Amino acid sequence: MKTIADKLSELRKSIQRKGALVNKAMFEALRGYKRDMAREYFELSIKYNELYELSEQNTSCFTDGQNPLFLLDCWFLQDLIRHLTPHQDEEVVYVTGNDYGNIRMPYRMHDVKLEQQCQSLRQVMLRCIN
Repeated sequence: MKTIADKLSELRKSIQRKGALVNKAMFEALRGYKRDMAREYFELSIKYNELYELSEQNTSCFTDGQNPLFLLDCWFLQDLIRHLTPHQDEEVVYVTGNDYGNIRMPYRMHDVKLEQQCQSLRQVMLRCIN
């Protein structure tokens, strides 16, 4: 079974191949003095370059071990927003879920009492300062 990193790597190779074909077509258009067509191929080449860069960044999420990737369900996010902002002041909630390597999948909320909120907030503020 292929991993997500394997699939992204295949996608990146495909993007690179197609980008190379577009570059070749651009140079052929220039050799034939078809500048308008060459400009169109150049614009397309830039898009392929951006796609390649994006796929490279996303592949590193799965391979570098430093940047976790968070997968979130939209209903969970809606519930979380409603829970955190029931009124003008924000609430604190503890979020848990599963980890699969670099992939984090939060899916549960746990209420935090006011005394715990103050302690948790103080700990977070201290981490931010240090």
